[in-house]
Amino acid sequence: MARAWGQLGPASPDVNLSQFVDQLVILCIGGYSNNVATQYGDKGAVRVALVVITGPNAGLEVPDLMVFNSRVVSRLKGAVGSILPAAVTYGEGRGSQQPIDLVEVTANPQAMQLIGAWDDAHPGRVDQLLTDCISEHQAVQYREQHSNQQQRPNGGNQRNQWAGGNNTWSMPGQMAVPEKMEWNQPGPQHQQSLRQWGAPQPQPPQDDNPPF
Repeated sequence: MARAWGQLGPASPDVNLSQFVDQLVILCIGGYSNNVATQYGDKGAVRVALVVITGPNAGLEVPDLMVFNSRVVSRLKGAVGSILPAAVTYGEGRGSQQPIDLVEVTANPQAMQLIGAWDDAHPGRVDQLLTDCISEHQAVQYREQHSNQQQRPNGGNQRNQWAGGNNTWSMPGQMAVPEKMEWNQPGPQHQQSLRQWGAPQPQPPQDDNPPF
């Protein structure tokens, strides 16, 4: 009898926030760790689930992403359990270095219309992403606490590890939106989504700008 062979699934690409500069995203904050091993030493990091709303990757869902960018971490580490709309941008840095940062968009009607439209078209999706991201963070914390093995650093943009076989990348549908917009500028009025969106915390002053 001929065997029915299966097929390999798509590989999960490495992702970092710099791929989504000038784009709107929804961030589901699953947890914060202050001592994740990297080649630069132990760093603080937030575990997030991410939905890209605009640009060439509009509709992309990233269910588990470790973010090490210092400015982003400082904004999000106190918002664990929250669902936040934001725009990814380059912040001001020293010399030619431009660190990744987030822009507050809850006061921008045009941005919130796009984010609200995606949320309305996918009811409960970001809530599920948040629940799964929190569960993954707790599972990782548990494994680390009950293991004597040291994590090996593999760079500032640490490869995101996928636990289990059910984590998938998906693009449920793209929205016809501009690839680049100024999200800090006011737009036309619209009817807001019923969701109460949070906002990233202001970044506290800091002196260091890590090279990632």
